[in-house]
Amino acid sequence: MPESKSYAVVLGATSKGDQPTPVFAGRIALAVDLYQSGRVEKIIFTGAPGDPPQAQVGARQARLAGVPPDAILQETRSHNTLENLFFARQLLETLPKRPVLIISDPLHLKRAAFLAKRLNMEVQTVATPHSAFQSWGSRMKFLIRETFAYLYYRMLNGSGLLERKISHLSMGTTAPAP
Repeated sequence: MPESKSYAVVLGATSKGDQPTPVFAGRIALAVDLYQSGRVEKIIFTGAPGDPPQAQVGARQARLAGVPPDAILQETRSHNTLENLFFARQLLETLPKRPVLIISDPLHLKRAAFLAKRLNMEVQTVATPHSAFQSWGSRMKFLIRETFAYLYYRMLNGSGLLERKISHLSMGTTAPAP
């Protein structure tokens, strides 16, 4: 962990109504712990899917855990990890420069770190200490999903299509599916 206070970017995950799933709850709890221990100055919750959006669910849970509203930012436009990071970066650019921590599940962080690098973000990753994926089957499914998602973005990067997706995001348009 960095010595100075950081900003935490919590990558979105599924919620059910105004309640986070166990996976998302683990990410929220880690961000709250980092805030309450004084290592994080602000928490950025990301994610648009859901009603209410994932970012709002995360922010609400953090407030209920004692994080003051002025320490919470919400990004409610993103629908995937690339967009989570892209739109979080826009929020970070409005704040004084600080180290940035990306919070997610251990298997998700390799892809998140790769995408952050492609977005020219200097980040450290922080994994949730306990996976909500408890059964062997659910862990294997998540591992396979993340492996294919990581390879997908590596292939997009190698073909130049990832830069095109990022360019479309920068212009405020949706990139065509490859």
